[in-house]
Amino acid sequence: DRLRVQLGDMRELPFDNGEFDGALSVAAMDHLRSEDIPRALAETARILKPGGEFLFVTINSDFWVKFAFPTAIHGHGYWGWKANEDLWRGRMTSAGFDVVEVGARPATMYVLAKKRARAASR
Repeated sequence: DRLRVQLGDMRELPFDNGEFDGALSVAAMDHLRSEDIPRALAETARILKPGGEFLFVTINSDFWVKFAFPTAIHGHGYWGWKANEDLWRGRMTSAGFDVVEVGARPATMYVLAKKRARAASR
């Protein structure tokens, strides 16, 4: 009774404005076409209450990914930790979030962001 699963397109979420305290994207939003990512981030901001938190997690092309998948190419255009961090920090800021924390774990990068009190909705 505390969980509801609902399918939807992250570029057009089927929820009301300010309906949630938090949102999470793990290895999902980063697989959209680059032109669709700003819309998905704007939708995430729209459904969050002011001050709501968003945890974004993606693959980080670090030693661990290269070790585990030596012949695989991580095709998101992330060429190292700093480029990946700057890319997602900028996207979050443009979508109306304040970045609280950015970090990495083996093979993973995360961004914890908080919706600004008066974020522009699209």
